[in-house]
Amino acid sequence: MVSIIGVTGKNSEPFRYIESLYAYDKNRLAVYHKFAEQMQLNYYVNGDLVGTIKEGNLKIFTNNETNDYKIKLDTIIPHRDGEFALVSFSFIGKKDSRFKFRRIYKYALNATEPESLLKELQYPSEILFSVSANKEFLIWETENKGESVKLQVHDKEGNHINNKKLQFPAPRLNWRETYIDENDNLYSVKTSSGYLELYSWN
Repeated sequence: MVSIIGVTGKNSEPFRYIESLYAYDKNRLAVYHKFAEQMQLNYYVNGDLVGTIKEGNLKIFTNNETNDYKIKLDTIIPHRDGEFALVSFSFIGKKDSRFKFRRIYKYALNATEPESLLKELQYPSEILFSVSANKEFLIWETENKGESVKLQVHDKEGNHINNKKLQFPAPRLNWRETYIDENDNLYSVKTSSGYLELYSWN
């Protein structure tokens, strides 16, 4: 046991619900969790809270676009160094309640306004997946009724520069989570005959 970290740092109140946990070297940790019925990202160094992005503080929910769209927070994914996080929002039409587009913004920790808009996605099957150490980011796009995935590689300015293909042999239900580690290696977990198998993708 090195330390016990709660919402505001060492030995503080416990987390109620954790969506995602990111552990990095140099005693850095990021937790995407629910607090007071809203989602937020906390970033810690040596157990001390050094920055947050709170759903309730983001001014996007009060701008003029809310006249036409219901804006829904999808996820917040940090860069490993804590320099920034990517925040994904879905825009739903108020008149027809249909998905219109998804936007990915770059936010600094503790900011309420984004630094920049990096990408606008037109299909609900395109989902923000991860942020690489070199500041590129991946978009997860489900294909072939879930039998395969195209990972769209985007540079730090949001330009689509490459694709990676993940093919999941049938039955698809045996394939569970896909992960990326801090060195940007991709892994998937598969169930087989009552066991868990870990696959590494090139």
